[in-house]
Amino acid sequence: MARTGPQAVVRLRIRRREGRWSVVKQTRIEAMTITPSYQLPDARGRALTGAWCEATDEAGEVIYRTLLPHLAGTSVEVPREGGGLQRADEYREDDEFDIVVPDTDALHSVNVFVTDPRGGQARVTGAPVASLRLPRGGRR
Repeated sequence: MARTGPQAVVRLRIRRREGRWSVVKQTRIEAMTITPSYQLPDARGRALTGAWCEATDEAGEVIYRTLLPHLAGTSVEVPREGGGLQRADEYREDDEFDIVVPDTDALHSVNVFVTDPRGGQARVTGAPVASLRLPRGGRR
């Protein structure tokens, strides 16, 4: 797993449009402190819920894992007129978000795991909803 403290990172903009996932932008940042890699809880064989991304090396070993702020395609909290937040009722077919991952020579792919917005669940051993290979080993 990745180290903590200031380090070179890559900000990745990930987009889901019409059911297709892609990395639409990569920005290298010389030094930034990022949160420690998230450790998935021991689900003891049960399915996990939520959404997360895993940056992996060429062998598929996880370099860094981060939680996503919301489930892609589901409703989200938006500012309410007059203050506060409200939940948008409609599901969004298109989505875009940024993640920040360590910039290492081993960086190869980003896997996106998302529960089904209609109540499905993702398993740690299950397949990601998207596996996105990063150009030139993740560097641009």
